Amino acid sequence: MKTKIEQFPAINPNPVLYVAKDGVVHYSNEAGEPLLHEWSVTVGEKLPLHIENIAHRAISLNSTEKIEVKAGNRTYITTFYPLPKEERVNIYGFDISEQKEEIQSLKHV
Repeated sequence: MKTKIEQFPAINPNPVLYVAKDGVVHYSNEAGEPLLHEWSVTVGEKLPLHIENIAHRAISLNSTEKIEVKAGNRTYITTFYPLPKEERVNIYGFDISEQKEEIQSLKHV
């Protein structure tokens, strides 16, 4: 039986993905499915080149990279967190849809 900490990525309500240095997605929790759908990939497949390049940059510079991703009617801020010793990057998403809507509504006031 898995410990609670081992279950954390799976039960996290925010997207969590593990991507190898070669751009292949090795893991996505259920919340990460909208990002995979937007990028037209599944676990075991390679990220699109423009996303793979961000992952490479994060690993090679050992620096986090952030991008905004629109997936369906949701908007996510995604952080590419490098793990250079493991030759992978973790991608964490956070849904900022409500904040984006609030900003838009304030612009129209």
